[in-house]
Amino acid sequence: WACAQNATVPIVEALLRAHPYACDVKDKWGRTPLSLAHASTNTDKPRIVAALGRDPSYWSTSLKNEVNDLRGKLDTTSIHAEKETKRASGLEAKLAEVMAASSEAASSFQNLKVELEDENTRLRDEVGDLGPR
Repeated sequence: WACAQNATVPIVEALLRAHPYACDVKDKWGRTPLSLAHASTNTDKPRIVAALGRDPSYWSTSLKNEVNDLRGKLDTTSIHAEKETKRASGLEAKLAEVMAASSEAASSFQNLKVELEDENTRLRDEVGDLGPR
């Protein structure tokens, strides 16, 4: 049907990868994809006819290679993702450490501020008591 509808080369190739032996199947009128391609007005007719003329093992091997390539890419991506996850966890731990240290420093600063304010108040009172008598 795709060959009768002037399908693009990538579409025909995708169909052949999915169903490598379909190029020999006849429809209810006895037409094969090859006969439909020959009768079509498709501008890519030569490439489509060439694709339909390939041995079905070409398409199944091509699909197996594609699956294997995708598995390899998936494995590589998984390894990369695992490394990035570990790196992100390390950065999160370091951030938590820095935040804790910052919080501790802020608390220490606040305590020193209160001590200095108390000392300042005490000294003012002392100086005030030393005033003219």
